[in-house]
Amino acid sequence: MDVPAEYQGGREQTFFKHQVLMHYLRAWSQKLASVGRTGRRVRLWYVDCFAGPWESRTETRADTSVAIGLRALGEALGTRAGAPAKVEAGAIFVESNAASARALREFVADQQEKHGLEPHVLEGEFAARSDDIKRLIGNDAAFIFVDPTGWKGVGMRHIAPLVASRYRDVMVNVMFHHLNRWKDDRREFLRLQMREFFGLGQADLPGDLDEEGLMGLYRRQLKEHARLSHVADLAVPHPTVDRTFFRLVVGGHHPEVVHLFRNIEEKVVGRDAGPVRENAKTRARERRTGQHEPQFGMMASIDVRYREMRDQGLALALRVIRERLVVEGAMPFGKIWPSLLEVHHFTRKHLADAVMADVPATGGLVVQGMKARERAVKDEHIIAASTEGSGRHA
Repeated sequence: MDVPAEYQGGREQTFFKHQVLMHYLRAWSQKLASVGRTGRRVRLWYVDCFAGPWESRTETRADTSVAIGLRALGEALGTRAGAPAKVEAGAIFVESNAASARALREFVADQQEKHGLEPHVLEGEFAARSDDIKRLIGNDAAFIFVDPTGWKGVGMRHIAPLVASRYRDVMVNVMFHHLNRWKDDRREFLRLQMREFFGLGQADLPGDLDEEGLMGLYRRQLKEHARLSHVADLAVPHPTVDRTFFRLVVGGHHPEVVHLFRNIEEKVVGRDAGPVRENAKTRARERRTGQHEPQFGMMASIDVRYREMRDQGLALALRVIRERLVVEGAMPFGKIWPSLLEVHHFTRKHLADAVMADVPATGGLVVQGMKARERAVKDEHIIAASTEGSGRHA
């Protein structure tokens, strides 16, 4: 595959980000809107904490998080129009630049009737408007999207109160390529900004953290400060260089958060990113050389970088499961996978398949409670160390 023209030429990483946002927000809004079938009132909010300035290349703004959020909520309202209880939705867009805020008001006003939801544009810095956001969303379900251009003004203390309540999910774009450059700078104003961003209080950011260490710290801090049950992140790759451009962090209160997130990661970062990045590299070489490069054969079906992270994670996860079972004894698969998906870049199905393939004869795992025709591990199946007893195993 290749990306739409508006994302080509240096915006491919934005395409990946927007695809993750779109798939997640669609699933989140449809799931929460389905509560309307029970007769309960439902009101959903999409909160874009850094709505601009835009780099849109389309008249419809389709290549912006603003349009993606409005469209996802509009789709949820459309599919639940006949629900016993009315499903309502609102959107909040925070923008600090006065001219961009005016343009944003004009755009969302045109979209209000089309999508049937209530939009609010809050002019000012996110940190200064966080109390206004909290007042508007009240106790309703909300998806909080935090997509800054850096880390200043994105303190953990401003995010946490918005997402601590039930039925709140958050997605934070951590601009890793900038953060990694300045994280060890000893100038006081940068150290203060890092403390704010990570929610470290008076403590400085630990020195010499690599990418995984840095993101592990951010996940733990977000989980603690916002009282979230599950937090995970994925790496959005640079389109033409084999390094991370930024990391998307997601958090919420239900295991489905990480289940959904890892499935989206496999699709966007795993299957879609490979061909997109190959095409981007080809276009970059053609611009440098002025020579057209013909395409031969099939492109890679999965991104190499994602596959390495997935396979390394699965190998480590199997060891962790074996060690945990020795200490705690056999347990349902549903108790095992959520915490592992928070840390590692694989799906629930990847882990289930790996558990089934682990060989008991070499100290592997046993799956207990599977029926004769079952071929896949389910949450209720018991996973045991091979020394704990026999069970059905693939």
